[in-house]
Amino acid sequence: MPEKPPHYEEDNQWIAEQIFHHRKKMGLTQTDLATEIGDPRYQKYISDYENGVDHMPISILFALMEALHASPIVMLPPRLYGDERAVFEKFLRLTPEHREAVNFMIDTILKAEGKD
Repeated sequence: MPEKPPHYEEDNQWIAEQIFHHRKKMGLTQTDLATEIGDPRYQKYISDYENGVDHMPISILFALMEALHASPIVMLPPRLYGDERAVFEKFLRLTPEHREAVNFMIDTILKAEGKD
């Protein structure tokens, strides 16, 4: 059996904690979330993953992120995104009006730099 890649255990633990946190924040049980992604039988994947028993297929992870309204930049380990994560987390705390203003400023700057 091949060796696990570096950070395997920490990355899985981080993602499991994010799933748990976002699920609880939305007031969902594991079965609710499993049903939300298409099949209540997925509850076992969610339970096993949140408890560190097993890994989760990537297709189910993507479905969970969508159901939890969570971006990969929030769900995946911080070491993958560094400064971008901090900026994104600040952006998420803005009101919708301020997010729109920030998006407009970014679009304006990119257009001025010919990167639109």
